[in-house]
Amino acid sequence: MKMKNFLALFVFTVSSSALYSSAMANDETYLPAAAMVDRALDNYPVYRQATQNIETSRAEAQGLRYGPHELTLQGGYTRRYVDGFGSFGEYDTTLSKGVRIRGKAKLDSETGDLGIEISENIAEDARHQTALLLKQVWMDWLLAAETRAQREESTALFRKALSAIERRRDLSDASDLDVGLARSAVEKAVSELSAAQGEELLAKEMITSMFPEIIPPPRAPKLPAPDRPSDMQNWSQMVVSRSHEVTIAEKQAEQLGVIAQRTKLDKYADPEVGLRLFSERGGEETGFGVQISMPLGVKKRKSLAARDRSKAKAADYAAAFTRREVGMVAIRDVKNVQSAYQTWRAAQTALQSSQYVIEKIRRSYELGAHDYAQLLVAEQQHLESIEAETLARHKAHNAWLQLRIDAHELWLDNIH
Repeated sequence: MKMKNFLALFVFTVSSSALYSSAMANDETYLPAAAMVDRALDNYPVYRQATQNIETSRAEAQGLRYGPHELTLQGGYTRRYVDGFGSFGEYDTTLSKGVRIRGKAKLDSETGDLGIEISENIAEDARHQTALLLKQVWMDWLLAAETRAQREESTALFRKALSAIERRRDLSDASDLDVGLARSAVEKAVSELSAAQGEELLAKEMITSMFPEIIPPPRAPKLPAPDRPSDMQNWSQMVVSRSHEVTIAEKQAEQLGVIAQRTKLDKYADPEVGLRLFSERGGEETGFGVQISMPLGVKKRKSLAARDRSKAKAADYAAAFTRREVGMVAIRDVKNVQSAYQTWRAAQTALQSSQYVIEKIRRSYELGAHDYAQLLVAEQQHLESIEAETLARHKAHNAWLQLRIDAHELWLDNIH
């Protein structure tokens, strides 16, 4: 192959692989199918564990509705001996139960219901975190696959260049130094290709091992050019308003507030009411009666009420902090989308400039104005520009997917 034909092939192949970003930006076929994603998220162990904890909370709520008091049966039997009268069988039995007073039962039910809501939101947050994990391993694979494909192309082209230069040397049109440089470029490309192949294999295995329900296609799809960010004003608010972390913190604060109210009422202990039956002197004397008991000490219960009141206030502050923290995450997500897009635009512009420059240098090399060492340096710089554009494009898509998942606009139900 003549050097001129090789350079033309190099221009066409590299340009078509690196500048494919003119494809439609709204094409999201690079993502796994929605049905597979749903199965993967539903079956992820962390999410399954969290859903089981909902059942735990429901059982605890049922116990709170029943209350802390149970029926208590107490009794005894006595054989009494009386001089001159003989022996008598006597028994005494009491059936009693504590009674919640002053609205304690209502507060216990509220505590249980809030516990269920908290567990449900914890499960949904686990699903959210799982979606982010799936997004990351998937995007890692796409980047690794595209990098490997680019390095396969560059390795093949450097090998063709080596063959062409060796033929030119045989015709005394190239030096041994040029051949050495070309061979070194091939060896470097082979080394980089081997590393890229290993990274792609590992990235794909990460997907299949962590999410067996996800079946990657034989060939990884390429990412199109990212959309220009527009109308980003409401996205931060969506992230905060749909955040399960915020809901969890607020519901926990609400629950501790209810518990504090309940403990405050507990300063006055619940009475225990019972029905007493007895028989004396072998049944000659029988009777029944009502029995009431109530603890009178209040110091310990006052201290417990103060403790729970303090916990509730601390939880209010924790919820406020969580809302601020999630607000910061929302702002960061939006800014990352905007920044990543601008970075990609700069990388794309740089690649276009690099394409123009490398074409000029290739023509100059053909005319003898540059030696092969200069051309090789330029080729390596151009490949770096290609990989920089690829990385920037992937980061732009990654930032956009992050924002959409955090806002529950992708893979997640956006209704609490």
